[in-house]
Amino acid sequence: MSLRQNVRSIPVLHFAARLPVYWRRFASERRKWNRALLGDTLCPAEDIAIRAPDHAIAHEVFEAMVFENAGAVELRDFLELAGDCTSFVDLGASGGFFSAVFACSRRGAATVLSVEPDPVSVRVLESVRGKNARAGIDWKIAAVGVAATEGRIAVMADDAHYGVSVMQGNQKAGEVPVMPLARLCSEQQVTPDLIKIDIESMEYEVVLSSLDFLKQHRPRLHLELHSPFLVKQGRDPKEVMAALFALGYRFRYALTPADFLADFDPTQILRLDLVPSA
Repeated sequence: MSLRQNVRSIPVLHFAARLPVYWRRFASERRKWNRALLGDTLCPAEDIAIRAPDHAIAHEVFEAMVFENAGAVELRDFLELAGDCTSFVDLGASGGFFSAVFACSRRGAATVLSVEPDPVSVRVLESVRGKNARAGIDWKIAAVGVAATEGRIAVMADDAHYGVSVMQGNQKAGEVPVMPLARLCSEQQVTPDLIKIDIESMEYEVVLSSLDFLKQHRPRLHLELHSPFLVKQGRDPKEVMAALFALGYRFRYALTPADFLADFDPTQILRLDLVPSA
């Protein structure tokens, strides 16, 4: 039995291990009460209030990202990466958590482009935008996916019918329209200084086909590298990182490109925050 299983089997230890989660939930509720905000509001910080979606699965995702340990770490890192950015492209937006976080954490004018091909997720996105949009935020939704070329690709879904993927799912979900990142941003009239890429292994062709765009605009990147999916397709995930390193991208934290490539584990899905070198 693993250490985690042992902890879960002993109620007191399990409770103690989850104290940070309970504290974040309490702190959010306290901030909400103090500001007399609506009941579906999540407050991960004193100055950030996000209204969660009504869709049950999407709502659970929002709560997990705010309260659970892994989600809270990613949220903190994302906010630090976003810094003073004012133009965000959210590739693989799903229900719009990061789009909402960006919109609700900006103090001045900002642009958000939420990119999501799944029709169910798009409806959730539209609801989340309606709840969280404010004056000064130009929040656009593009109901497409991104790829190396324009066209349509087959996608999969699971029994929950929330979200689609080229790699995950137990049933076919038809086809969705796709287009290159540069063309999408041009059509939407968005020049990003921050891009989130969480597109279930499509990051390989999207990054490698967008190098000129990235070199020109040099946005910060919040990247999910789905190495196991890429290996399953016969692709080398290190090619994505090597191409970004060649453009001058570096980790926001102390890890060096050489150390990353030397210790790279292709069995892990990695979340990476990258910034262009000065």
